Amino acid sequence: MRPVNSFVAILAIGVVLVSAGSASAVDPVLTFGFTDLIGDFDAGSLLFTAVDGVETDGDVTRVAPPSTALFDGLGGFFSLEMTISLGIGDPTEMVMGDGILTLTDVDGDTMVSPVSGVWVYNGSANFVGTVADLVITTDDDEFNGTSGVAYLDGLDGMFDGNIMTLAFGNWFTDGLGEFEGFADASTLAQGAVVPEPATLCLLALGALAIASRRRR
Repeated sequence: MRPVNSFVAILAIGVVLVSAGSASAVDPVLTFGFTDLIGDFDAGSLLFTAVDGVETDGDVTRVAPPSTALFDGLGGFFSLEMTISLGIGDPTEMVMGDGILTLTDVDGDTMVSPVSGVWVYNGSANFVGTVADLVITTDDDEFNGTSGVAYLDGLDGMFDGNIMTLAFGNWFTDGLGEFEGFADASTLAQGAVVPEPATLCLLALGALAIASRRRR
């Protein structure tokens, strides 16, 4: 497969996600990041899933005032389910994805949102997408980790943002563009939630952040 130039890929993603809003930056109110997720793709159902496993580390952070819930190991804290479909461009380099993101804390509070965006291939599968209408459901204004707490008081209503996902060394199609499954892909995900529609600037910054984390 021919690698996609990352700058060209981000430009292409910007065109696809132009409905995400203007190019002005918006400070996030919440961020999240999870490493060592387990990524699977079923070529029959076209369903990609990423869930936490025994090696997973993650966090959900309230930006201001700062507070962080940390997550360590298997516990059903992270779930991303996404249907893959063909879109613009070469399917050996770019496909579309639409699905649901669910974050769950230790006492059952949730953050749930539809996600939509583009996967591009540059040696690994890289997703750049939007979080739309994220709903926080909590009975105590707290998002409790296996250690630490993110305090959610004052965060009412629905939120938008961005999500970046990276499945190391895997792709959804073969060299002919036919769907091809994979299992147990080492996967990471991170994102930011803002009180207004996510911007293309945020998406690009997220892409740079995930690339930085991958190099570490």
